[in-house]
Amino acid sequence: MKSIKLNLRDRVKNLPDHIKDFDPSYATRYMIIAEMILEIDKNTEKKSKILDVGGHDGAIKDFLPGYNITIADIAEDKEAENYVQCNGANLPFADGSFDIVISCDVLEHVVQDDREDFIKEMLRVTNNYFLLCAPFETERIIMAEKLCDSFYKSMTNESYIWLKEHRKYVLPRKEWLEGLLDPHVVNSTSLNHTSLGLWTLMLCSNFFLAGNIAAIDEELATELRSINEQYLQNIACVDFTKEGYRTFFIASKETKINVVTPSYDEKRVNLFFENDLVTTGKVLAGMTKKIGSLLNNNKVFENIRQENDVLKQEYNAIKQEIFDIKNSRRYKISERVGNIKNKLIGRK
Repeated sequence: MKSIKLNLRDRVKNLPDHIKDFDPSYATRYMIIAEMILEIDKNTEKKSKILDVGGHDGAIKDFLPGYNITIADIAEDKEAENYVQCNGANLPFADGSFDIVISCDVLEHVVQDDREDFIKEMLRVTNNYFLLCAPFETERIIMAEKLCDSFYKSMTNESYIWLKEHRKYVLPRKEWLEGLLDPHVVNSTSLNHTSLGLWTLMLCSNFFLAGNIAAIDEELATELRSINEQYLQNIACVDFTKEGYRTFFIASKETKINVVTPSYDEKRVNLFFENDLVTTGKVLAGMTKKIGSLLNNNKVFENIRQENDVLKQEYNAIKQEIFDIKNSRRYKISERVGNIKNKLIGRK
């Protein structure tokens, strides 16, 4: 039996600095997949040959420097190395071409008619290991995605493109994937990660909100984005919860697998959730003050406000003058004479 022990705390220490700026949900998925691969290759002389199906941006390479990694994706990319443009449901590789085939948060964006072929093709081109992660359908996950999309839509008047696709194509079900894997592997196992409530808060505050705040005050946005680094360094390693947003599947054609994860630390996760919420509130308050300060101290705005006050005064003066004219004795006599004149010449 192959035992895979996930120790993300040690993994974070060795990550490149630029990964700290990644959305924590994005960084964590690759960090866990990379940790699995490193555990698979532990105590072996060679590094596994890897295929990432749907990994267009090549992010997995940041987590596994020195590895022979091929990217297969439907999108075009003429500059990327070891990149093959193709449909994941019809991979142009011979049977067993790779030691490990992975796919990170792609399955839910594959149309339902192609999903079975997508999985079978991954299994066909791997000579041993199959690793996949994605959000899978549950009532709570559907509700969490709906809340996040509503928040995003309130800022942009449109749905978030990836969550919109989740609804359009429908999230896959775990039982369906387990049924597809069983005939082809010795065994498969799964684990969940990222507390659902925390995923919802971080996506809305640190991802959706930070970009908007950066347009007003980069310092405030940096404070909000620092939550990402704190999560990766201190919380991701203990956020293996039964009701996590993302599920990781690992299967092997040759050996049974046992995955050991750190215990879920509910207390630490809840404390981080509280701190994240407080930080978000402080940043929003700071943004409100910043906007008020900009408006009050901006000379252009002040000139516009002064011009508006002058126009209001002029308008009120003209309005009063018209009122005085219409209520004068001379105007009323002229109005009567004009009415009589119109009748005499046939006007109504």
